[in-house]
Amino acid sequence: MTFHAHGAYTIGNMSETLTTLCYLRHGDKVMLAEKQRKVGAGKYNGYGGKLEAGEMPELAMLRETREEICVTPTVYKKLAEILFCNPDDERIRMHTFVATEWDGKPTATDEMKKLEWFQIDKIPYDKLMPCDYKWIDYVLGDQACKGVIYYDENWNVDEKRSIIYTVADFKLPGDRLL
Repeated sequence: MTFHAHGAYTIGNMSETLTTLCYLRHGDKVMLAEKQRKVGAGKYNGYGGKLEAGEMPELAMLRETREEICVTPTVYKKLAEILFCNPDDERIRMHTFVATEWDGKPTATDEMKKLEWFQIDKIPYDKLMPCDYKWIDYVLGDQACKGVIYYDENWNVDEKRSIIYTVADFKLPGDRLL
């Protein structure tokens, strides 16, 4: 296994990019923000990004949340690990967290605008990334999940190959998807 800058690593000829995502949850509401850059620009999402070389997912989530919306989660847990298999053979492994307490006031930045609280039962799925509907309800419902999302050549979710399943938690050492 070879680690590269920006959270990528290779095993043989296969490479993955490691990323994080975090949602702020307060009771029955979740804060979403409109992404301004890169994959998902113009869509509502949580906050996150690529791991830096040698960085663990939890620390990357804390750093990215601080950079993107100016808060530092203080009470949080990992609730998902999703592998995205893109049509160009890129693989992205996303570690997703939900924070229920944080320091600081959520503030828009150049990366994330239009911070908005949504009732969890009224999430605007049409304004999210196309695959989020497959797993976001588990995460916001406090249910840990894992899965693989495959995209076809037109960047649509390949429903026949994609799968999301629930797990007890993420505390088992060496527990990996694929």
